[in-house]
Amino acid sequence: MLRYHYLFDRVRILRNEQEAPCFRKKKYSVSLLGLGRFTAVIDERDRKILSVLQKPLSLTEIAERGLIYGRKYHVDAWICMWEFIMIRKHVQRMVGQGRILDLGDQLIAA
Repeated sequence: MLRYHYLFDRVRILRNEQEAPCFRKKKYSVSLLGLGRFTAVIDERDRKILSVLQKPLSLTEIAERGLIYGRKYHVDAWICMWEFIMIRKHVQRMVGQGRILDLGDQLIAA
């Protein structure tokens, strides 16, 4: 199981068991809903990245596809940089999990 899913499940268990008094406050229960949406976004981005890695691609080639922010926004150099950084972070995590193979200058889904 992915690390953030483990943390999300643990927080939910703590809240249900009421081991931590801080979870009795309403704002924390709302935060758990937000955490669920956050992990769903991460999973969706991972799925998109893995779908394009059926053939070997470099980080730059993946980022140029606009999987995170959309290709239409790549007219702004800042958006291009953020796209690259976000892709790199997702890829580094998935390489560590064994879901992506690093072939040196190219990557492919495991």
